[in-house]
Amino acid sequence: MLSADSGNPPADPPADPTAGPEGLSADLFSHWLELCADSPAADGLPVRAQVDMLTLPVPTLPWFFLHERVESRYRSLIAGTRLASSLGFEPKGRFLDEVMSSAVYADRREVFDTCLDTGRSFFYRGALSKPTNRHVAFCRLLLPLHRAADGPIDMLCGMLIFLEKSSLTERDRRSIESGFHGLFDCLCYEAGAWRNWAQDQTSAKTIALR
Repeated sequence: MLSADSGNPPADPPADPTAGPEGLSADLFSHWLELCADSPAADGLPVRAQVDMLTLPVPTLPWFFLHERVESRYRSLIAGTRLASSLGFEPKGRFLDEVMSSAVYADRREVFDTCLDTGRSFFYRGALSKPTNRHVAFCRLLLPLHRAADGPIDMLCGMLIFLEKSSLTERDRRSIESGFHGLFDCLCYEAGAWRNWAQDQTSAKTIALR
């Protein structure tokens, strides 16, 4: 597992929900954009060989993950120390459909598939399906990767950070208290800007916000 633990990162949501990721997620996204600029792939998306644990922003390492798509399933390849600790188990080497409920996995997989099928980055926040005494919500940054420059987009990296109730907006706290266990918001990055994916009526896919 990755280390460089720096404690719980600040996770206050932006005042403008379409502003995109902030804090550590923004740092990793900026790094990903730099990899795009140097990518050998024709579409400009990074390849796996560019993702170097020694050059990733150090504070992001505890929350970093890397997944691969294997046919229609997703397998964890790398999980940071804080991520694994918050999950309560080591996900490395396991398929996500083995560690998530079927209902939750179906929704998350749709976002994962859209990220890889369109080559777009995603950032979303939601309520945990199984909240703990400490963590009630999460935010996730999804970044698409090629396994090889001449191959398909079939890998995901990013960050999964678990949030405490104090970091949420009043609206999101009320949602959790009412028993809501879906996504608060879901953004995608396209043409240099973050936009609300759930409200995008021109997209070929609509992400279900349960």
